[in-house]
Amino acid sequence: NCVEEPDTGYCRALFYNWYFDQQTGTCREFVYGGCGGNGNRYWSEEECLENCGGGLYEIIKEIPLILKTFKII
Repeated sequence: NCVEEPDTGYCRALFYNWYFDQQTGTCREFVYGGCGGNGNRYWSEEECLENCGGGLYEIIKEIPLILKTFKII
């Protein structure tokens, strides 16, 4: 699923969903029409990263915790 190009589907609704961009290794937002499409479609960036981001998702989750341990001068 993560290797497919984003597909808006054949309906005309405006749902903002996320897809995994294999070239950049990131999740990007796109407009989904509400029906059809393919499996590279997620309701949130977090869900996209969980399914397609591999270890990147685990690293991103830890960033707020890491930043809390450093004192900003």
